[in-house]
Amino acid sequence: WNSDGVDNQNLFMIGSDNTYKISSDGEGYDFSTGWKKTKFINPKGEYNKLTIKKIRQRYFFFINDKLVGTYKSDDIGVFDDDVGFSLDD
Repeated sequence: WNSDGVDNQNLFMIGSDNTYKISSDGEGYDFSTGWKKTKFINPKGEYNKLTIKKIRQRYFFFINDKLVGTYKSDDIGVFDDDVGFSLDD
């Protein structure tokens, strides 16, 4: 969800096995929730809505409007203001 276009990036991912992961990689940050199970992911073939909200220096992560994580920007590392999306089957 955030990248400086080079080596630093933040990721918010979901898997078809009802798991999600929030992670950062780069410039002194190596943060990861690991893959966590959740009941908030819809079955394969149905839509899922991922939302990231920033309020002051905290980031709130939602799957289908259900909060799954809250982290301070200092803890996860934010490298730039760019946002991108990647979809895989």
